[in-house]
Amino acid sequence: MTINFDLPEESAMMRDAVREFAEKEIRPIAPELDEKEEFSPVLTKKMGDLGLLGVYIPEEYGGSGLNHLAYIVAVEEIARVDGSQAATVAAHNSLGLGPLYYFGTEEQKEKYLPKLTTGEKLWGFGLTEPDAGSDAGGTKTKAVQDGDEWVINGSKIFITNGSTPFSLGSTVQTVTGTRPDGKKRNLLVTAAPRFGEHGEYKGAFGIFRDITERKQAEEERERLIQELEDALTKVKTLSGLIPICSSCKKIRDDKGYWNQIEAYIKEHSDADFSHGFCPECMKKLYPEFTKKEDS
Repeated sequence: MTINFDLPEESAMMRDAVREFAEKEIRPIAPELDEKEEFSPVLTKKMGDLGLLGVYIPEEYGGSGLNHLAYIVAVEEIARVDGSQAATVAAHNSLGLGPLYYFGTEEQKEKYLPKLTTGEKLWGFGLTEPDAGSDAGGTKTKAVQDGDEWVINGSKIFITNGSTPFSLGSTVQTVTGTRPDGKKRNLLVTAAPRFGEHGEYKGAFGIFRDITERKQAEEERERLIQELEDALTKVKTLSGLIPICSSCKKIRDDKGYWNQIEAYIKEHSDADFSHGFCPECMKKLYPEFTKKEDS
């Protein structure tokens, strides 16, 4: 089987355009910005004009409407020249636009995304605390639900994109309590200030995503991928009948896994399936039969 590692045309065009931009616009001023520890609003606006601040967001919200591969390629090309500018783009896209686009209401998307995808506004990410940073498990900032609102109490430092002249809001990692196993239950809070007609502060809107739930979903996905890979490895040298336990198959159906695995195996091999019961399930389902057989 031949694997093609070439980028799709769309991603290759993104790579070339961003590489040219990074060499022409970022490289000449990166050392000075780094030495002076300065943020460049002008450079960030230019990245917005190029479509780098809303790569995978649909065009209806002002984004470029590309896929995540194109987004990854864009960040990689910027990081090739300056990691600081790459962090600005990555935090804004993944940690800012992501929660808004995937979990925000339609009203919130229409109100905030067009400003954020064009570079008119920028979104921040607050992870680091005085006693926690790379060790995200040490987070102490708390989010407590009070009716329809969440009260956030804690301290964040080094908030990426948080203090620019056109920052609109920030996504903040918080703790809401503990899980049954004693570990912290974390929550991503996406919040922006709200103001009344006369400029008075009226609190913040919020979008909340349970990090624990997200991690569990990612772990499930990784398990499925591993099962698919294991299944394909086994059938590369097989043909004819592959015995499938009807009982185990039913359990996997409940998880939504086995139908995909079975279809994948059929597509990549000449194997077929013979359904029955494995020895373990036979003992559970028909103990009286297995006892007689053992004796």
